[in-house]
Amino acid sequence: MKPRDHYQTIALTYSEILQEDHVWVPLGNFMNDWYEYHKDERQKLIADPIQVPEHPTQEQWQWAVFCAASVEYFCTKYHEPAPEWIKNAEYTLEDPWFYTAGTLSEELKQEFLAQAPEPFRKRNVFCSKRIYANKWENDLEERLQEAEDQAQAHWNRYSEAEKQALRFAAERSIRANPDYSSEVKDMLLTFLQTTPELALSLTN
Repeated sequence: MKPRDHYQTIALTYSEILQEDHVWVPLGNFMNDWYEYHKDERQKLIADPIQVPEHPTQEQWQWAVFCAASVEYFCTKYHEPAPEWIKNAEYTLEDPWFYTAGTLSEELKQEFLAQAPEPFRKRNVFCSKRIYANKWENDLEERLQEAEDQAQAHWNRYSEAEKQALRFAAERSIRANPDYSSEVKDMLLTFLQTTPELALSLTN
């Protein structure tokens, strides 16, 4: 763990990315400094430009653009003046880069295209809108809304006949469950009317 008087600048972060197998170690240290340890000195973390190799590999250049996008993202979200160096138009990829630590499915690709934060999207970098989820802030409400949106989108894929069948099966399951008290059954049946996508979790 870094000492509190250490400054994990974006310049240092990029130089460590070039040497690290796990890029989220230096990026995580930058996040910790930005969100908590040096949140009153944020300009110190972003003032110095990153030092890109003279002839960068594709991966090295992708991470350079990612770092520039990250600085703009943080500055925009937290109302900090953006350093001049990130305004260099060269910090853009020719080909789209879909960043994920896991497998890139077509569904995830479409989600990134639709939801990637603007500082990344305009540089041809596509990633999760939660790429920099802040553990120092309470984002439970955002997570719940995201889960609700996903459930609604899943529900909307069914035809009206399928939805009716699912609701019927869920209602039958609720009424027949011996572990539910009458109060719980009434509550679930009410939810089933107002939030029909609940049927999916009760029938799958």
